[in-house]
Amino acid sequence: MFVFRLIKMIAVLAILYGVLRVGMGFYVASQFETPEAMQAASARYLGTETSGQAIDSGILFTVGAVVVWMIAMIGQRVTAKDKHS
Repeated sequence: MFVFRLIKMIAVLAILYGVLRVGMGFYVASQFETPEAMQAASARYLGTETSGQAIDSGILFTVGAVVVWMIAMIGQRVTAKDKHS
């Protein structure tokens, strides 16, 4: 069904966003040595107080998107089985 494809596409985009956010968090954490510079870079590039908050939110976003993608896959298979029965 079209709805399941749309949900899966949105979930894949959300997974990519979460992975990008985690990667940016690690990048900011590794490139700035002083806590003041890291906090300023986190506020400017990530919109958070620390890079760890961006990493945490990226991981949660990715896990949530994977769960939504799995639910969409299950729904698509159940709907396909019902049509063949």
